[in-house]
Amino acid sequence: MANAPKALPTQRDMAILGVIDSARDQMGITQQGLALAIGVSQSQVSRIFSGQRPATLPELLDMCGVVGMTLSEVAQRAGEC
Repeated sequence: MANAPKALPTQRDMAILGVIDSARDQMGITQQGLALAIGVSQSQVSRIFSGQRPATLPELLDMCGVVGMTLSEVAQRAGEC
């Protein structure tokens, strides 16, 4: 069975991740701290934010919770970028 090609992140995906990453940074939370909070490794968080790996919906929801925002708030802010 062949591996399916990986979907590249869209500009909207990267904008959403940018809002979360910016909020994380402003709160003084490291990628390691975010990773611990959502139950993944720091390298997985790094790959998510660099667009090398898609975030799952539960991961996105958890990341939003860590930075004190809803996914709807993050998406709205991402649309304003």
